[in-house]
Amino acid sequence: LEKFDKDTVNLLNNFKFINHLEKQITIDHFLITKKIINKNKINPDIIGFHGQTIFHDPKISKSIQIGDAELLKQLVKVDIIHNFRKTDLDFNGNGAPISPIYHKYLIESKNLKLPSCFINIGGISNITYLDKNQLIGFDIGPGNCLIDRVVKDILGKSFDRNGALAFKGKVNNKKLNILLDDDYFKLDFPKSLDKNYFNKYLHIFNEDKIEDVLATLSTFTIKSIERQLLSLRRLPKNCIITGGGLKNEFICRGLMKIKNINFIPPKKLDINPDTLEAEMICYLTARRIHNLPITFPTTTGVKKATTGGELLKYIELN
Repeated sequence: LEKFDKDTVNLLNNFKFINHLEKQITIDHFLITKKIINKNKINPDIIGFHGQTIFHDPKISKSIQIGDAELLKQLVKVDIIHNFRKTDLDFNGNGAPISPIYHKYLIESKNLKLPSCFINIGGISNITYLDKNQLIGFDIGPGNCLIDRVVKDILGKSFDRNGALAFKGKVNNKKLNILLDDDYFKLDFPKSLDKNYFNKYLHIFNEDKIEDVLATLSTFTIKSIERQLLSLRRLPKNCIITGGGLKNEFICRGLMKIKNINFIPPKKLDINPDTLEAEMICYLTARRIHNLPITFPTTTGVKKATTGGELLKYIELN
């Protein structure tokens, strides 16, 4: 573990905390699942359970999602499919991103002209790019992870609401260029990241005002996305932004300045960005039931198109 940042090492060594957190996450999933079932008067045959990623490093074929699928199965009394990334990692894939096949379905079902893409700005930004020849997916770079980390450490808040603090700051272009010069951006895709990967640069902002730090880090997210879009074989005709970054006006305004791309608000396509990730796991669960692939050589670097997810059968005991 010595090669990872201090926070990652501390977390992965704190088994007691991880076990506690895993139980709480599982109970939260159970409570919301119960609420959905009762409200919609449904009896699901199967539930897809992804859990929460706390560590990801494809170099050592390891991706950890916490969430106790066995406990959830007993609480809900329904079959569970979980561990969606394992098979991909076993076949030398990155294990991420796993959303491209669902994004492909949405692009085709909404009849968008090709090439088109989805950019999901979560902790890490990832892209799904579809043209007439192939489906491509990879992690671009930072999304909200650095911004959220700084806001939490300095202000004790969860995020920079609407990018308000970033709007008040001034971008430090010298430090921005240091960030953009990271070796990750020189790698060919497919490729993937842990959300703590870029934490190694935060020390260079120790003497700066928080507004300037957030302006620079938010611009880092924008520029890393812009560079990757411009490096694609063909510029996408349409681009749908999803994830928490969609609610950061500073980031969204910056992306809208990229020329010759039609950025479409997801709600205009009748896509709910707040439920998109959950829908994606449902879609992957359905593909697993039918033994259809969920990851591909061009999305994760896996050796061959591969299905994913392990089935836990609920057996009622008399």
